[in-house]
Amino acid sequence: MSYGYYVFEVAIAIMYMMIESKEPLLVGGHILAGFESVVPLTPEERATLFLLVCGRYAQSLVVAAHTTLLHPENEEYLMITAKTGWKHLMMLVEMGQEMVEHIWFQTAESYWK
Repeated sequence: MSYGYYVFEVAIAIMYMMIESKEPLLVGGHILAGFESVVPLTPEERATLFLLVCGRYAQSLVVAAHTTLLHPENEEYLMITAKTGWKHLMMLVEMGQEMVEHIWFQTAESYWK
């Protein structure tokens, strides 16, 4: 049994799937719909999702850059997130929490109609 906050799992999944997706902004809603079909998030958890995804991007990008300095022989693997990560993080920040959440939540809700 887990006593942590599941919203962190959703945020991490969204962030890493955004890296792999051709439509990174839409991915969040699809993941959210699937997750909430099993474990619904509270309104408070939903309100933190945007910042948690951005925070995970920042964490992953900074740790990758630092680790690459320590282990340059692994740069190709360590910098996978950086290939699209900075672009995606900047897109999220420029669009803002309200707009991104609107897209994610509207996409998720389309599964329930």
